[in-house]
Parts: sequence; C-alpha cells; structure tokens
Amino acid sequence: MYCTFHRTSTHNTQDCRALRHDHQPEEHQQLDQKRGRNNSSGGQGPGGHRHGQTRVEQRRQRNDSSSDEECMFVGINGQPNATTPPMRIGIKLDHGKEKKYRALLDSGCSRSIISSEFMQAVKCQGSTLKSSRVSFELVRGRATSQGSITVRFRIPQLKRDSVIIHDFEVIQTLRDDMVIGRDLMAALHLVVDFGAGIVRWDGSEVSINNGEGAVRTQTLVD
Repeated sequence: MYCTFHRTSTHNTQDCRALRHDHQPEEHQQLDQKRGRNNSSGGQGPGGHRHGQTRVEQRRQRNDSSSDEECMFVGINGQPNATTPPMRIGIKLDHGKEKKYRALLDSGCSRSIISSEFMQAVKCQGSTLKSSRVSFELVRGRATSQGSITVRFRIPQLKRDSVIIHDFEVIQTLRDDMVIGRDLMAALHLVVDFGAGIVRWDGSEVSINNGEGAVRTQTLVD
C-alpha cells in the first residue's frame, strides 16, 4: 500500500481522494469537449452555432434593422440575495410596437425576472408561461414565481440590432418591467459600473442618468 501522490503508505494512489479531486475538473472538461463535438454534429441550422447554453445566430434582414443582428439564448441558475443600488436602462421587445420598457440592473438578484404586467406584452410575441418553483426574498417579504417565460428583447442604447433571448421568472408585483440579474449579466459579459453609472457590453458603453435612463452612448475602440 503506497500513494505516489502523497508519498505515504497510509493509502493507495488509486484510493487517493485528493488526487481524484484534482483530476475531476480535467475529467469534466474532457466530457464537456466530447459533448461539444456531439452537439456540433447534431444538425444546426444555417447561420447559427451552439455552445453550451448560449446560442448565437443570424436573423433575416428586415426593413427596420441591419443584417448583422444576433440572438443569444441564455439559461438561468443560482439563488437570489440582497439588492443593489438602482440603475435602470431602456429596453424594447423584438416584435410588436416600438414601446420602450424599463429594466433594473441588479447584481444582487441571481435570476432575472419580469412583472406579470410586462408578461402580457411578452405573450403577444407568442411566448407561453412555463411552470417554475422559484421563491425570492424581497425587501417586503418572500415572493413566489408564477412561472418562467422566454423574452426576446433589445437594449437599443448598447446594441440596437442585437436581440437577447432569455428565460425570465415572473413576479406578480414588481416596480420595474424587468430586472436583469447576475445570470444574464454573466452570460452577456455585461459590465455594470454602479459607482460611475456606466454599463458596458461588447465594445459599447452607455451612461445612466439618475437611474432612470441612458444619456450617452459610445463605441469603445481598442
């Protein structure tokens, strides 16, 4: 009985838990790579590719948009916790009227949510409510999700032609139409500087004025 990793005779190398723990990420990485190869050969439509839970694809050109629009599909996970100082940005649904809605950027909320009132506008896009068992700890107490629904929306101040497709939890009473939480921020690599009041996404940034709207947009050049 001898462990070549710890150089001790108290256990075998094969039974060494620490060694198995160190190799576990590598094993998962190999498994993920194998799954990625299987997915790549599973028949993707033209103009699109899949990587994990995120999907990027090219949409057909329309008269009111450019030809380089991209769609992103993001999954959600995690548990909510404390709230953060308010910073809000304007959003628009992908289809329907050009009405602007308000989204709160909240890094303290791990799951992105929308109000039940906003959900009615989303249903006009053809999305349906799916069952969900998620509870949130809010300032005024606990709230249970009415379900989850897929939302197609844009952040015009940052990326006018980029359409984000994401599953949101639905809350009965919500001050804002939408709350963008850590799940969506991380998936989009959205950088929120609460101190400076600036939001950055994929080479573009926008300044937020008094937490109510965007006042300046610019494209960052390396």
